[in-house]
Amino acid sequence: MSKLETILDFSHGSWGEDRIFAGEKLCFVIDGATPISGAPFGAYHTGAEWMAEELSRYLAEHDGEIPALCKQFTEQTQCLLQEEFRDVHSMPCAVLSAVRWEKAHIQGYVLGDCAVYVLHNSGEIACYADRRTATFYKKTLQAKANAAKAGMDVEEAVRDQRKKNKAAMNQPGGYWTVSYIGDFEREFCTFRIPAEEIQGILLCSDGFDRIFERNLFTPEDILRGKISLNAALSKLRAAEKVSSADVKVHDDASAILLRP
Repeated sequence: MSKLETILDFSHGSWGEDRIFAGEKLCFVIDGATPISGAPFGAYHTGAEWMAEELSRYLAEHDGEIPALCKQFTEQTQCLLQEEFRDVHSMPCAVLSAVRWEKAHIQGYVLGDCAVYVLHNSGEIACYADRRTATFYKKTLQAKANAAKAGMDVEEAVRDQRKKNKAAMNQPGGYWTVSYIGDFEREFCTFRIPAEEIQGILLCSDGFDRIFERNLFTPEDILRGKISLNAALSKLRAAEKVSSADVKVHDDASAILLRP
């Protein structure tokens, strides 16, 4: 597979919490999740920015199974920074999607609300995603809508719901992220496909996936080259300015498009 196009767009402009890597045998998209406090973390704007940057560097520099590498990363960094992680609400975490070339096969990994779309030679498009996060995101959207309807403090309602959601992170019946609690390495959604059966692969964060949720374009449009990543994102940013039912008006958006 060859790297056809990549995009990394930060909603804050100069900094953000997404990262991408497109190498010869490994490609991934990482989306860091801001702790409830959102406080600066060392030289970084947030703990999520630190998490995305350092996890990205670690995965790019080490060879092996993605779940095991993610676990090694948390084990190695926790001993250095454990004083910062006093409770689950201050804990940075990240989700990701990745593909790795293994001889004649593509091995894929997904944890959290990043996704992988695969265009097969048959014309079928398969979506590999971890939908457990969506349940809790919908709860936050509902809390936002209820607060707005009742004339209450919307930001406070969203913050309170996020705290409730965070308590379910890396817990049975909850959602899973790369973080410092729970056996998340066992919760990755994985897939393995013969490389000769694949025409294209799209990896993306949830900020880019909004394009499909809003029905602006389809994964097929991008995988078949009908629209570029940049053009699709420009359409999304314009639509977000008009109206946004999302928790964040804008989110970091990242994607990697691959073809043989």
